[in-house]
Amino acid sequence: MNYRYLILSTFLITLACSGSSGNGNNLSNLGFYHTPDEIISSIKGEKLSPAEHFLLGITWKEKKDYKKALHHLANSCFTTCRAPGLKLYAQPVYRFVTSFHVKSEYYDDALYEIAGLFYLYREYDYVDKFLERVSKDNLPLYLQARLLKAQNYKHSGKTGQALAILETLLADFTEPSPRSVILIKKASILEESGSIEKAAADYFIILSINPDSWQATIAAEHLHLFHNKGSIILDDRQKQDLGIALYHAQKYNESKQVLESVKDIAAPPHSESFRYFIRTLARTGSTKDFGALTRKIKKVDEQDIQFVFADELWSMNRKYASIPYYKKLLQSDRDDIKRISLQRLAIYMEDRSTQGFTSYLLQYVNAYPRDMVSHTMLWLLGRHEIKDGRSLEALQYLMTSDKNHPGGKYSDQCRFWLYKIRLQNGDNNGARSAALDLITKNPDSPYAWIVAEKLATQESLESLDKHFTEARKEKDPVKSLFYHSLLFLKEKDFQKRNARLQKMTDIRNHYEELESLLVKAEKGSRQDAELPLLDKYARIGNDEAIQRTCSLLPKDKQTEAEKNALLATLGMKYHNYFYAAYYSQELLKILSMQENIFIQPEKAVKMLLPESFPQCLEIYTGKYPVGKNMILSVIKAESLFNHKAVSSAGAMGLMQLMPPTAKDLARELGINSFDLKNPCTSIQFGTRYLAWLRKFFNNNFTYMVAGYNAGAGNVQKWRQKFSSQDEDFFTEFIPFMETRYYILRTGKFLTQYDCVYGR
Repeated sequence: MNYRYLILSTFLITLACSGSSGNGNNLSNLGFYHTPDEIISSIKGEKLSPAEHFLLGITWKEKKDYKKALHHLANSCFTTCRAPGLKLYAQPVYRFVTSFHVKSEYYDDALYEIAGLFYLYREYDYVDKFLERVSKDNLPLYLQARLLKAQNYKHSGKTGQALAILETLLADFTEPSPRSVILIKKASILEESGSIEKAAADYFIILSINPDSWQATIAAEHLHLFHNKGSIILDDRQKQDLGIALYHAQKYNESKQVLESVKDIAAPPHSESFRYFIRTLARTGSTKDFGALTRKIKKVDEQDIQFVFADELWSMNRKYASIPYYKKLLQSDRDDIKRISLQRLAIYMEDRSTQGFTSYLLQYVNAYPRDMVSHTMLWLLGRHEIKDGRSLEALQYLMTSDKNHPGGKYSDQCRFWLYKIRLQNGDNNGARSAALDLITKNPDSPYAWIVAEKLATQESLESLDKHFTEARKEKDPVKSLFYHSLLFLKEKDFQKRNARLQKMTDIRNHYEELESLLVKAEKGSRQDAELPLLDKYARIGNDEAIQRTCSLLPKDKQTEAEKNALLATLGMKYHNYFYAAYYSQELLKILSMQENIFIQPEKAVKMLLPESFPQCLEIYTGKYPVGKNMILSVIKAESLFNHKAVSSAGAMGLMQLMPPTAKDLARELGINSFDLKNPCTSIQFGTRYLAWLRKFFNNNFTYMVAGYNAGAGNVQKWRQKFSSQDEDFFTEFIPFMETRYYILRTGKFLTQYDCVYGR
């Protein structure tokens, strides 16, 4: 059976409505955004659809009320037949779900969930019966059902049958991720039955599949335990594999212990494990051990391991500790080591404004003029001159960077400051040339949107339209795109934008593949025998089932592209705004396309910029003097519409508020208890906070969003420091890089939202 084909085909079947009597998008809203108690209180009545019963079933299961969960899961099995008085024991439930009625689309899901509940009640014989009826139509669910069946056999004393099921699954599923999961289950059963050597063999297979997966972490921990207990004897190759897996599992002391026992670790064929051993020395702070080691090896190898050690310190963000090694390595006779050492020294010293850092930057540029890192060095040199007010010197560095590295990481910043400096120096033609390059070559850059908005404001519609017409007559696609972009910003009208694009086939064709994928996702394929798996799960907001279904998809480019197109489409259809924005971004990455809302299909633009949570926005932007587009921009910049987002610092929800800030706002608003992961709560608190910042900073956008990110106190200090400079200078040179890019991204999103939806 071609499982890869079957999985993919289920994604591409028609997305038409199932004809269910459920609440449609209301159920998706409940499932995606509401708490179990809110779901239960919202779905009431005697005539519930299978979708409503299923959603209630998994919700009661989450609340650990298994009797109610069983009742609703059983009643989700058929399209019309219900059993309100069903006795919730294994036999009557089984008799009901196997009766002759038209099955609902949640039939297999319900059987799997019911089997899991009776497994908790140790009804092993009936668990087996329920699971046997789960079909192969939904392969990810079928895999989970077979894994549960194997677990069920193990607990009922049928180890041989459990292992036979897992062997069959290994033959059926060839993708790395499911194979690792199956092997974990198989190895654990072998381990519990006392077959340690056989379990170890399976654990080693998992390491060979992917040494840094979560399954490999589990396998490495078990293998290390076996090794320490003397239950298995490892050869050098197995020690190498185990040591590397323990490193990826962040078990650095254990990794060091295993790797240092490899015989002749520094000699081939163990050179890879030796490098990992050096990394563990850095991770465990074993500087003395490393020093002793370097004194014992050949000079030619000393440079190599010093570089590995320094590289690991750098990746740990212990950059200060790596610098002495990089300085020594500047004398290396290996160009690759010397080049990266010089690069890291230059970047480290520039970041800290260490005296003489410019000489390191120039040394790199002169030694490796065509290396893409030289582009970074040139930008840093230009930026330093801008900061010190030497615009003519900056201009030379920026022009060289733009000429030698037109597609570099900092090309947008170079072009932006070329535009500003030339404009300040009265070179209007040069400024216009830099603006044209910036807007047409870096359309996804915040800097492009700053310049585009300024130019669109300065010129009349008649003038822009005239320039566009002339560019089309001259058959100049770059100028055509430039003036088309400014016209769209000026008009804020998709109909006119799309009409122009109809004439610009040379430009519009770049996004044909994107449009084709989105149309295919919306209309579905010609195979319309059943609804796609993802649609039925999105319809009830079952994120867990969606991710389970995606987990078995092959990782080739075409499948990934089709998956992302479908999930973005479902995000728009069922109001999961995170899905819409995130998966449309991922789709562009897979297709190697820039985000360009000037020419992208309108559908794709609105996926990237969804009008999220409209009712909450209506309430709180009506209550506080902050515009909807401003709130949407902050939400996109903060969480990409993920209401469950939690930052490393502890900020939570759509608008990423810190709990202490939220408590202060709640006290001010007279709210006793709140949940920051509730979308409306986050919008209420965030809008209130922005309203205060708006008043405090006299409606200055840059200072408002800087204050939202870094605190009003910091902004006041920076304003005093840069009081004589414009806001572009202020943004570029504030000391917090995170805040700098936050201002730029939020500003871009605000301009885009204004352009797409109007002010």
